[in-house]
Amino acid sequence: MSRNIKVTIIITVIFLVTIAVLQFLHMKSDTTVSQIPPEYLQAYDVTMPLDFVEDLKVRIGNEVGPDLEY
Repeated sequence: MSRNIKVTIIITVIFLVTIAVLQFLHMKSDTTVSQIPPEYLQAYDVTMPLDFVEDLKVRIGNEVGPDLEY
């Protein structure tokens, strides 16, 4: 084989190995367990978005964007 073919094969192999490693790391990061403590989730106030929308309606005079209307 000529030198150009060997270099092309080596570069292709390095590229494919790099893609495989990145794909493995991405797949592994999708399956990791969440590190958020349960106390934080229980303490989260779920009424906050509704309070925010009501506050906007009062401030703007009932003119709320289409993504905030209920």
